[in-house]
Amino acid sequence: MSTLPLIPRLFNLVESKPERRTLPADDPARPRLMSQIITINPTATAAFLERFGTRDLEHYLRHLNAAQRPRGGDARWVRPDGSRGIVRSEART
Repeated sequence: MSTLPLIPRLFNLVESKPERRTLPADDPARPRLMSQIITINPTATAAFLERFGTRDLEHYLRHLNAAQRPRGGDARWVRPDGSRGIVRSEART
């Protein structure tokens, strides 16, 4: 018996959506954040990252930086308040 159909019901999964951008596109921090993210994660494209607000980009960059540290007692990342631990998204058809 497969448990896969039970997973969405067990965890109350929600779709992850980019935050509504609150800062103008010419925010000077955005190009720097996007460049740093792409340096660490070259699979992320500028076109994809453009969909997210500055705050989301900052959170993601902090997460990427934390993930690069060697494992151990000092290597930890705390999920930002209000963010969900499990999210899902569906491919657009």
